[in-house]
Amino acid sequence: MTHRNLNKKHENKGSFLTKEELEKIIDWAKTLSELAEENGCTIIVEGLRDMKSLTSLGVRGNFKFVREIIKSLKEGAQDDFCGQTYILLTDFDKEGKFLHLYLKTMLNSLGARVIEWPRARYLALGLPPRIEEAYNFVTRRRNK
Repeated sequence: MTHRNLNKKHENKGSFLTKEELEKIIDWAKTLSELAEENGCTIIVEGLRDMKSLTSLGVRGNFKFVREIIKSLKEGAQDDFCGQTYILLTDFDKEGKFLHLYLKTMLNSLGARVIEWPRARYLALGLPPRIEEAYNFVTRRRNK
């Protein structure tokens, strides 16, 4: 599957974001940050560029990388996950979808809570399938 086929809404985006679209993206970032702070959620992303893109959009929170979580799981730190809350923001390509499903299944089985709406809302906003591209996508389409 090519990058273009991952998110049809993203592919058909016009040159500029409307004021309303930009406000919705900013609101998503703000609400996600509040959720992370109020619930002590950990935001799990694939890598540093994903984290930088999200923080540039205004998302604040405790970020962890997929590799850190998987390493902890393999090292037997399963008890550390019980009762914790997570937001999974992996890419929407084949690998990212696999990681999302794998981590969601593992975390839920260990008694952790995975909040799904930020991931679904990200796609609904028409943001690109690769999280690391979100900030540049918004910046390039901001009507100045």
